[in-house]
Amino acid sequence: MKKAILAIAALAIGVGLFYSVNFDKSLETLKPIYTNQYSHFIDIDGMSVHYRDEGLPAGSPTMVLIHGSNASLHTWEGWVTELKDQYRIISLDFPGHGLTGPHPNKQYDWPYTATFLKSLTEKLELNKFVIAGNSRGGAIAWNYAVLYPQDVSHLILVDSAGVPWQESLPFMLQLQATPGINTITEYITPKWVVTNTVKQVYGDPSRVTEEKAQLYFDMTLRAGNRGANNYRLSQPSDLSLLPKLSELNIPTLILWGEKDTWILPKYANLLKERITNSSVIMYPDLGHVPMEEAPKRTASDVVAFIGKNQ
Repeated sequence: MKKAILAIAALAIGVGLFYSVNFDKSLETLKPIYTNQYSHFIDIDGMSVHYRDEGLPAGSPTMVLIHGSNASLHTWEGWVTELKDQYRIISLDFPGHGLTGPHPNKQYDWPYTATFLKSLTEKLELNKFVIAGNSRGGAIAWNYAVLYPQDVSHLILVDSAGVPWQESLPFMLQLQATPGINTITEYITPKWVVTNTVKQVYGDPSRVTEEKAQLYFDMTLRAGNRGANNYRLSQPSDLSLLPKLSELNIPTLILWGEKDTWILPKYANLLKERITNSSVIMYPDLGHVPMEEAPKRTASDVVAFIGKNQ
Protein backbone atom coordinates (compact mmCIF):
# COMPACT_ATOMS: atom_id res chain seq x y z
CA MET A 1 0.00 0.00 0.00
CA LYS A 2 2.80 2.38 0.97
CA LYS A 3 4.63 1.66 -2.26
CA ALA A 4 1.48 2.32 -4.23
CA ILE A 5 1.00 5.69 -2.53
CA LEU A 6 4.62 6.62 -3.22
CA ALA A 7 4.25 5.57 -6.84
CA ILE A 8 1.10 7.67 -7.23
CA ALA A 9 2.82 10.63 -5.55
CA ALA A 10 5.86 10.27 -7.81
CA LEU A 11 3.60 10.09 -10.85
CA ALA A 12 1.72 13.20 -9.72
CA ILE A 13 4.98 15.10 -9.22
CA GLY A 14 6.24 13.94 -12.60
CA VAL A 15 3.05 15.03 -14.33
CA GLY A 16 3.18 18.36 -12.50
CA LEU A 17 6.76 18.98 -13.58
CA PHE A 18 5.95 17.98 -17.15
CA TYR A 19 3.14 20.51 -17.34
CA SER A 20 5.34 23.15 -15.69
CA VAL A 21 7.98 22.84 -18.39
CA ASN A 22 7.96 25.60 -21.00
CA PHE A 23 9.18 23.94 -24.16
CA ASP A 24 11.47 25.73 -26.59
CA LYS A 25 9.91 27.39 -29.62
CA SER A 26 11.60 26.73 -32.93
CA LEU A 27 12.90 29.43 -35.23
CA GLU A 28 10.50 28.17 -37.90
CA THR A 29 7.56 28.75 -35.55
CA LEU A 30 8.62 32.27 -34.57
CA LYS A 31 9.82 33.58 -37.93
CA PRO A 32 6.36 34.22 -39.43
CA ILE A 33 5.32 36.14 -36.32
CA TYR A 34 8.39 38.28 -35.63
CA THR A 35 9.93 39.02 -39.01
CA ASN A 36 8.68 41.64 -41.45
CA GLN A 37 9.46 42.81 -44.96
CA TYR A 38 12.62 44.51 -43.68
CA SER A 39 14.00 41.39 -41.99
CA HIS A 40 17.09 39.64 -43.31
CA PHE A 41 19.32 36.79 -42.15
CA ILE A 42 23.08 36.89 -42.65
CA ASP A 43 25.80 34.39 -41.72
CA ILE A 44 28.30 35.64 -39.14
CA ASP A 45 30.56 33.46 -36.99
CA GLY A 46 28.49 30.35 -37.59
CA MET A 47 25.14 31.99 -36.82
CA SER A 48 22.24 33.04 -39.01
CA VAL A 49 21.83 36.56 -37.67
CA HIS A 50 18.45 38.30 -37.83
CA TYR A 51 18.63 41.99 -38.66
CA ARG A 52 16.38 44.66 -40.11
CA ASP A 53 17.35 47.35 -42.59
CA GLU A 54 14.69 50.08 -42.49
CA GLY A 55 14.12 53.72 -43.30
CA LEU A 56 16.22 55.57 -45.87
CA PRO A 57 18.24 53.76 -48.57
CA ALA A 58 21.92 52.82 -48.45
CA GLY A 59 24.21 55.85 -48.47
CA SER A 60 21.88 57.88 -46.23
CA PRO A 61 22.67 58.94 -42.64
CA THR A 62 22.64 55.69 -40.68
CA MET A 63 21.84 54.61 -37.13
CA VAL A 64 22.72 51.22 -35.62
CA LEU A 65 20.60 50.09 -32.66
CA ILE A 66 21.73 47.57 -30.01
CA HIS A 67 19.25 45.92 -27.64
CA GLY A 68 19.88 44.83 -24.05
CA SER A 69 19.81 41.58 -22.07
CA ASN A 70 16.89 39.22 -22.73
CA ALA A 71 15.57 41.65 -25.35
CA SER A 72 15.58 41.72 -29.16
CA LEU A 73 15.61 44.20 -32.01
CA HIS A 74 11.89 44.72 -31.37
CA THR A 75 12.74 46.93 -28.40
CA TRP A 76 13.65 49.65 -30.93
CA GLU A 77 10.49 49.56 -33.03
CA GLY A 78 9.25 52.83 -31.54
CA TRP A 79 12.45 54.61 -32.52
CA VAL A 80 12.29 53.09 -35.99
CA THR A 81 8.82 54.58 -36.42
CA GLU A 82 10.02 57.99 -35.26
CA LEU A 83 13.35 58.08 -37.13
CA LYS A 84 12.83 56.12 -40.35
CA ASP A 85 12.24 59.28 -42.40
CA GLN A 86 15.61 60.70 -41.32
CA TYR A 87 17.92 57.67 -41.13
CA ARG A 88 18.73 54.31 -42.53
CA ILE A 89 18.20 52.18 -39.41
CA ILE A 90 19.95 48.88 -38.76
CA SER A 91 18.79 46.80 -35.80
CA LEU A 92 19.67 43.19 -35.04
CA ASP A 93 19.20 40.28 -32.67
CA PHE A 94 22.54 39.69 -30.95
CA PRO A 95 23.91 36.20 -30.18
CA GLY A 96 21.81 34.45 -27.55
CA HIS A 97 18.83 36.70 -28.21
CA GLY A 98 15.81 37.06 -30.45
CA LEU A 99 15.69 35.01 -33.62
CA THR A 100 19.47 34.77 -33.94
CA GLY A 101 19.81 32.28 -31.11
CA PRO A 102 22.90 31.01 -29.29
CA HIS A 103 26.54 31.43 -30.25
CA PRO A 104 28.09 28.06 -31.21
CA ASN A 105 31.13 28.76 -28.99
CA LYS A 106 29.30 30.58 -26.17
CA GLN A 107 30.99 33.92 -26.88
CA TYR A 108 28.96 36.72 -25.33
CA ASP A 109 31.42 39.14 -23.70
CA TRP A 110 31.19 42.82 -24.64
CA PRO A 111 34.47 43.18 -26.59
CA TYR A 112 33.74 40.06 -28.66
CA THR A 113 30.18 41.21 -29.34
CA ALA A 114 31.55 44.56 -30.54
CA THR A 115 33.78 42.72 -33.03
CA PHE A 116 30.78 40.61 -34.04
CA LEU A 117 28.91 43.85 -34.77
CA LYS A 118 31.91 45.07 -36.79
CA SER A 119 31.52 42.00 -39.01
CA LEU A 120 27.93 43.02 -39.72
CA THR A 121 28.74 46.69 -40.39
CA GLU A 122 31.47 45.62 -42.82
CA LYS A 123 29.18 43.19 -44.63
CA LEU A 124 26.60 45.97 -44.97
CA GLU A 125 29.34 48.41 -46.05
CA LEU A 126 28.40 50.95 -43.40
CA ASN A 127 30.74 53.87 -42.95
CA LYS A 128 30.21 56.61 -40.36
CA PHE A 129 27.04 56.09 -38.32
CA VAL A 130 25.23 56.85 -35.08
CA ILE A 131 25.34 53.93 -32.66
CA ALA A 132 22.82 53.57 -29.84
CA GLY A 133 22.56 50.89 -27.17
CA ASN A 134 20.33 50.14 -24.19
CA SER A 135 21.49 48.38 -21.02
CA ARG A 136 23.93 45.62 -22.07
CA GLY A 137 23.59 47.07 -25.56
CA GLY A 138 25.00 50.34 -24.24
CA ALA A 139 28.11 48.50 -23.06
CA ILE A 140 28.46 46.89 -26.48
CA ALA A 141 27.99 50.30 -28.12
CA TRP A 142 30.76 52.01 -26.17
CA ASN A 143 33.04 48.97 -26.57
CA TYR A 144 32.47 49.32 -30.32
CA ALA A 145 33.22 53.04 -30.18
CA VAL A 146 36.46 52.38 -28.29
CA LEU A 147 37.57 49.70 -30.76
CA TYR A 148 36.40 51.45 -33.94
CA PRO A 149 36.10 55.19 -33.24
CA GLN A 150 36.46 55.96 -36.94
CA ASP A 151 33.06 54.33 -37.55
CA VAL A 152 31.05 56.30 -35.00
CA SER A 153 29.73 59.82 -35.52
CA HIS A 154 27.62 59.92 -32.33
CA LEU A 155 27.23 57.57 -29.38
CA ILE A 156 23.85 57.22 -27.64
CA LEU A 157 23.79 55.33 -24.32
CA VAL A 158 20.36 54.48 -22.91
CA ASP A 159 20.42 53.27 -19.27
CA SER A 160 23.73 51.69 -20.19
CA ALA A 161 25.71 48.94 -18.53
CA GLY A 162 29.47 48.90 -18.66
CA VAL A 163 30.79 50.48 -15.48
CA PRO A 164 31.43 48.43 -12.31
CA TRP A 165 28.10 47.50 -10.76
CA GLN A 166 27.78 47.98 -7.01
CA GLU A 167 24.33 46.43 -6.54
CA SER A 168 23.04 42.86 -6.79
CA LEU A 169 21.63 41.68 -10.08
CA PRO A 170 17.86 42.04 -10.50
CA PHE A 171 16.04 38.96 -9.19
CA MET A 172 15.34 37.30 -12.54
CA LEU A 173 18.93 37.79 -13.66
CA GLN A 174 20.16 36.36 -10.35
CA LEU A 175 18.15 33.21 -11.03
CA GLN A 176 19.63 32.97 -14.52
CA ALA A 177 23.15 33.49 -13.18
CA THR A 178 23.02 30.99 -10.30
CA PRO A 179 24.36 27.49 -11.08
CA GLY A 180 21.82 24.82 -10.27
CA ILE A 181 18.88 27.20 -10.21
CA ASN A 182 19.57 28.25 -13.78
CA THR A 183 19.28 24.61 -14.82
CA ILE A 184 15.65 24.85 -13.71
CA THR A 185 15.02 28.22 -15.38
CA GLU A 186 16.32 26.77 -18.64
CA TYR A 187 13.23 24.55 -18.71
CA ILE A 188 10.68 26.16 -16.40
CA THR A 189 10.06 29.80 -17.28
CA PRO A 190 6.45 30.75 -16.48
CA LYS A 191 5.00 33.52 -18.59
CA TRP A 192 3.99 35.46 -15.48
CA VAL A 193 7.65 35.62 -14.43
CA VAL A 194 8.64 37.08 -17.81
CA THR A 195 5.70 39.51 -17.72
CA ASN A 196 6.58 40.74 -14.23
CA THR A 197 10.21 41.16 -15.28
CA VAL A 198 9.18 43.33 -18.23
CA LYS A 199 6.97 45.40 -15.93
CA GLN A 200 9.97 45.97 -13.64
CA VAL A 201 11.88 47.75 -16.39
CA TYR A 202 9.04 50.19 -17.15
CA GLY A 203 8.54 53.33 -15.11
CA ASP A 204 4.80 52.80 -15.57
CA PRO A 205 4.05 49.05 -15.60
CA SER A 206 0.58 49.69 -17.02
CA ARG A 207 2.27 50.50 -20.35
CA VAL A 208 3.25 46.83 -20.74
CA THR A 209 0.67 45.36 -23.12
CA GLU A 210 -0.22 41.69 -23.50
CA GLU A 211 1.38 41.81 -26.95
CA LYS A 212 4.61 43.16 -25.46
CA ALA A 213 4.66 40.49 -22.75
CA GLN A 214 4.06 37.76 -25.33
CA LEU A 215 6.93 39.07 -27.46
CA TYR A 216 9.38 38.84 -24.57
CA PHE A 217 8.06 35.41 -23.61
CA ASP A 218 8.40 34.07 -27.14
CA MET A 219 11.92 35.47 -27.55
CA THR A 220 12.87 33.88 -24.22
CA LEU A 221 11.60 30.49 -25.41
CA ARG A 222 13.36 30.66 -28.78
CA ALA A 223 15.35 27.42 -28.91
CA GLY A 224 18.71 27.87 -27.19
CA ASN A 225 18.16 31.37 -25.80
CA ARG A 226 17.53 30.37 -22.20
CA GLY A 227 20.68 28.30 -21.99
CA ALA A 228 22.67 31.05 -23.72
CA ASN A 229 21.45 33.78 -21.38
CA ASN A 230 21.97 31.64 -18.29
CA TYR A 231 25.55 30.95 -19.36
CA ARG A 232 26.22 34.59 -20.26
CA LEU A 233 24.89 35.90 -16.96
CA SER A 234 26.94 33.39 -14.98
CA GLN A 235 30.16 34.83 -16.44
CA PRO A 236 31.94 37.93 -15.06
CA SER A 237 31.61 41.14 -17.06
CA ASP A 238 34.59 41.90 -19.29
CA LEU A 239 35.60 45.46 -18.39
CA SER A 240 38.97 45.30 -20.15
CA LEU A 241 38.20 48.27 -22.41
CA LEU A 242 36.83 50.50 -19.64
CA PRO A 243 40.14 52.41 -19.12
CA LYS A 244 39.98 53.48 -22.77
CA LEU A 245 36.50 54.98 -22.41
CA SER A 246 38.01 58.28 -21.24
CA GLU A 247 39.96 58.49 -24.51
CA LEU A 248 36.78 58.77 -26.57
CA ASN A 249 36.10 62.12 -28.16
CA ILE A 250 32.81 61.24 -29.83
CA PRO A 251 29.71 63.33 -29.09
CA THR A 252 27.85 61.17 -26.58
CA LEU A 253 24.30 61.47 -25.28
CA ILE A 254 23.39 59.56 -22.12
CA LEU A 255 19.65 59.00 -21.63
CA TRP A 256 18.33 57.61 -18.35
CA GLY A 257 15.01 56.85 -16.70
CA GLU A 258 14.96 58.04 -13.10
CA LYS A 259 12.67 55.12 -12.22
CA ASP A 260 15.25 52.60 -13.40
CA THR A 261 15.63 50.02 -10.62
CA TRP A 262 17.91 47.74 -12.67
CA ILE A 263 20.78 50.14 -13.39
CA LEU A 264 20.33 53.05 -11.02
CA PRO A 265 20.35 56.67 -12.26
CA LYS A 266 23.65 57.35 -10.47
CA TYR A 267 25.38 55.39 -13.22
CA ALA A 268 24.44 58.07 -15.75
CA ASN A 269 26.76 60.50 -14.00
CA LEU A 270 29.45 57.85 -13.55
CA LEU A 271 29.45 57.36 -17.31
CA LYS A 272 29.46 61.11 -17.91
CA GLU A 273 32.55 61.44 -15.71
CA ARG A 274 34.36 58.90 -17.88
CA ILE A 275 33.32 60.22 -21.30
CA THR A 276 34.76 63.63 -22.11
CA ASN A 277 32.34 64.90 -24.73
CA SER A 278 29.07 63.76 -23.14
CA SER A 279 25.79 65.10 -21.79
CA VAL A 280 22.92 63.56 -19.81
CA ILE A 281 19.14 63.74 -20.11
CA MET A 282 17.08 62.28 -17.25
CA TYR A 283 13.42 61.24 -17.54
CA PRO A 284 11.60 61.41 -14.17
CA ASP A 285 8.73 59.12 -15.20
CA LEU A 286 10.59 56.44 -17.17
CA GLY A 287 12.37 53.22 -16.25
CA HIS A 288 15.13 51.05 -17.69
CA VAL A 289 13.94 51.11 -21.32
CA PRO A 290 13.01 54.75 -22.06
CA MET A 291 13.22 54.25 -25.82
CA GLU A 292 10.59 51.50 -25.57
CA GLU A 293 8.39 53.25 -23.03
CA ALA A 294 8.43 56.75 -24.57
CA PRO A 295 9.87 56.46 -28.10
CA LYS A 296 8.62 59.79 -29.42
CA ARG A 297 10.08 61.85 -26.59
CA THR A 298 13.42 60.05 -26.44
CA ALA A 299 13.90 59.94 -30.22
CA SER A 300 13.19 63.67 -30.40
CA ASP A 301 15.95 64.31 -27.86
CA VAL A 302 18.36 62.21 -29.90
CA VAL A 303 17.59 64.12 -33.10
CA ALA A 304 18.07 67.44 -31.31
CA PHE A 305 21.39 66.28 -29.83
CA ILE A 306 22.75 65.12 -33.18
CA GLY A 307 21.65 68.37 -34.79
CA LYS A 308 23.61 70.39 -32.22
CA ASN A 309 26.71 68.22 -32.53
CA GLN A 310 27.42 67.94 -36.24
